[in-house]
Amino acid sequence: MEMRLSAQLKVALKIYEITEKKGEKAWISKLIKEFEKNKELSKNTVISSVQLLRDWGIVKVRYGRTENNRVGTLLYITNEAKPWIEELYKKVQTRR
Repeated sequence: MEMRLSAQLKVALKIYEITEKKGEKAWISKLIKEFEKNKELSKNTVISSVQLLRDWGIVKVRYGRTENNRVGTLLYITNEAKPWIEELYKKVQTRR
């Protein structure tokens, strides 16, 4: 059975995967590329999802270096949200 997730949860899970599982940095344009290559989410949907996740306290931002030593807004899952995002990530992975 396929697990259907909202756009916001898809974005949160992708941020978690990039930062926690791959040990890389996540920023908006990187997320947009990830979702657009699979035609999964549009640019506008990714941007609005990140904003909602910030408003809800699930995602936090820090300024730092992105690719090519450019300064940008780096995205992370908050410590408060990390346990349940991690649990959801595991459930999604087992259903694939």
